[in-house]
Amino acid sequence: MPVCKGRRYPFRLGTTSYIYPDHILPNVLKLRETVDDIELLCFEADDESSLPDERLIAELRSIAKASNLTYTVHLPLDIYRGDCDESQRKQSIATALKVVRLTEELEPFAFNVHFEMRHADGSPVSTLKGGKTI
Repeated sequence: MPVCKGRRYPFRLGTTSYIYPDHILPNVLKLRETVDDIELLCFEADDESSLPDERLIAELRSIAKASNLTYTVHLPLDIYRGDCDESQRKQSIATALKVVRLTEELEPFAFNVHFEMRHADGSPVSTLKGGKTI
């Protein structure tokens, strides 16, 4: 893999933490000297094992300092901050905040979030008020 880290681009170059079919740490170890930023993928909120624990966070922080690396955190996809059901929105926000608090020690460059909207029956919303299709 070509090394693009630290080049004088007018942007930071990054990749996700799932380039190699393995967990976050092996990917970070393989990619840390190649890119400026690694986006940590936290896709499944219900599967606690997919979220980094305190020990992994400490190790990732140490790697970042030693490698001049930053992290971006991708919040879970299976939470619905745009749900029609207020209780689902509140639960989704609580889960997102849990991930933010868990990873804040890494001083993330950014947090990525997708807003999914669903009808009460669970089907996706495809039209916004005013008739705009999404």
